[in-house]
Amino acid sequence: MVTSREIVSMHKKIERRLSQFIGNSNENWIIRPKDEYIGWEKIGVDGSFEFFLFSDHSFDSGLRLRGGKCPVISIKTVSAPYEPRIWFSWHEEWKRTADRKMEKEKFVLVDAGWTFFWGIRQRDKDQIFRAEWGQFPYCGKTAPQPHWHIDPDLMVTIHPLLSEPQTIPRSDSSNLEELLVTEEETALETIPDEHILSSTTTESIQDISMQGMHLGMGGWKGKGRDHQHWQYQIEENNLDELVEWSERVLQSAIRQFEEFRTISEIVA
Repeated sequence: MVTSREIVSMHKKIERRLSQFIGNSNENWIIRPKDEYIGWEKIGVDGSFEFFLFSDHSFDSGLRLRGGKCPVISIKTVSAPYEPRIWFSWHEEWKRTADRKMEKEKFVLVDAGWTFFWGIRQRDKDQIFRAEWGQFPYCGKTAPQPHWHIDPDLMVTIHPLLSEPQTIPRSDSSNLEELLVTEEETALETIPDEHILSSTTTESIQDISMQGMHLGMGGWKGKGRDHQHWQYQIEENNLDELVEWSERVLQSAIRQFEEFRTISEIVA
């Protein structure tokens, strides 16, 4: 559990680190709550509130799939004002609790992380993936911490299952007996379309979702069994871990976005 002063101090550290590798000299980064959470220091016990990263230079927004509207910031300036680009958003959720030993009310971190979007400024943007660090007991018991999520539905190719060719045993034609065929038996039976495999159809497309998967960032050498060695938690009162994690994740993502390519464009 930490105090409000420690939370504010952590935010100042994150802001200073971000200013060193994103933005420009005229832009300042501010981590603050949305308007409805102003005065968060006085929220009641068990009350929760959120922080976001804002820029004092410009404002744009995205829609988090599990969190509603949030401020977003462009990773790099592109030549055309309305050219598609990568956007990011920082988010924290905290909860107020009572410290019975100290008889003071303090705060606990529920989760924090980066959400990344693709889109055009001042337009709707698509959430593409996110990096999250949930804290016990507020996160899933078996989820690796911290972890990545891939948000868009994926289109995969499904190949049809073709029956194996059957070998018809040879028989002695001299032993065959000719059967009489009635008029009723000569009528053809109509086969429903859904049971017909077109000779021109060799594959189909299926949408799959990976949103529920938690892709662990590290921990395969950690202690515990099964999922436990993938679960790393922020030590109590050591918010510098979150500061360092937030900086390194964003730095790594920015480098990797250099490999981000638009493969094709669909014109409506």
